Amino acid sequence: MSEENTGVQGQQSSAADGNEVTFTEEQQAHVNTMIADRLSRAKWDEEQKKAVDIAFMSDKQRREHE
Repeated sequence: MSEENTGVQGQQSSAADGNEVTFTEEQQAHVNTMIADRLSRAKWDEEQKKAVDIAFMSDKQRREHE
């Protein structure tokens, strides 16, 4: 059986081979929105993790942290 590259993986492979991948303005806007959403979510996750870490600190550790 032969393997076929489809979807995003195929595009990544093509880009790696030096072939340019282009998007319409509408597609690019959607990609930009997805990237911004993921970056925002990652930042929020990091902030939440930090808040949890601080919440579990002792009073002494919390004073040293500030």
